[in-house]
Amino acid sequence: MRNIFKIFSVLLLPLSVSCVHKTLTPEVPPVSKNGILAVGFDWSDATGSPDPEQLYMYMYPQEGLSVVKRLSPQGESVKQESGSYDTFVLTPGNLWNLDSYQTATITTNEVDVLSPLGLKAETAPEEPVCAVPDPIWYGAASPVVVPEGEKEASQVYKMQDAFIHFFVSFSHVKHTDRLMAASLALSGVSSGFRPGLGIPVDDAVTIPFGASVLVGTVKGDALSFGHCAGNSACPHTITLFLLFSDGSLKVFQKDVTDQVQGQKAEKNIYIYVDDEITTDVLMDFAFSDAGTGIDPLLPGGQIDVS
Repeated sequence: MRNIFKIFSVLLLPLSVSCVHKTLTPEVPPVSKNGILAVGFDWSDATGSPDPEQLYMYMYPQEGLSVVKRLSPQGESVKQESGSYDTFVLTPGNLWNLDSYQTATITTNEVDVLSPLGLKAETAPEEPVCAVPDPIWYGAASPVVVPEGEKEASQVYKMQDAFIHFFVSFSHVKHTDRLMAASLALSGVSSGFRPGLGIPVDDAVTIPFGASVLVGTVKGDALSFGHCAGNSACPHTITLFLLFSDGSLKVFQKDVTDQVQGQKAEKNIYIYVDDEITTDVLMDFAFSDAGTGIDPLLPGGQIDVS
């Protein structure tokens, strides 16, 4: 009888266990940490004819490493980790000091002051000499919030110039029929531009650029990141280099600070020099062959003596 009871108890055990009710919690999928940012561009304030093949967007989060995205100039949607970002976009350029949104700076490389003539100066100017920048456009926005859960936000960047344009004219130059070439250099211009802040750098450099020669006239123009309007220690001197057919190089300098500072709010700055440039006011300038093999006539512009 005891054996029959044990067998019966064993048979009932699964039934008693099966009567225990367990509440099941449905699994909730984790919220995606990525969101979508639809990026567009407004070019209405950009001068010139911007037609970039691509742009770069730099995103600086509140914490963590910065991110760089390559974008179509027509705009596009990008997937990015959600969060708040300081951002700027720009056309391709030489960008340095990328550690932070505030310090990122567009610059150009150092060159010789006589590089437009294919020559090398034996004595360098007091301030650094840097190449003329290509036209660069930028837009900035902060903060830009990328949402969670694959949701989409949008941001339109107002594209602006990261440069100003200098136009220089010498209207009374004698002996242009004896010239092989000419070039110009302007001191006291900004060494770079900070796209995150939308301001030029106060550090001053000299930019050399080519010039064209007509009868009695030398003209040239160049882009710059700006002039040091916020730095009272940035005087502006325009230097005219004249390479004569006898192989001599002559120079003339003129302080044009008042002209430049008087147009500091303008995108186009015009510098006019009405002094009569004769051999009496020219100084010799020591130089050596830069070894570039460049014909001095070409960088300085074609000369019309008709």
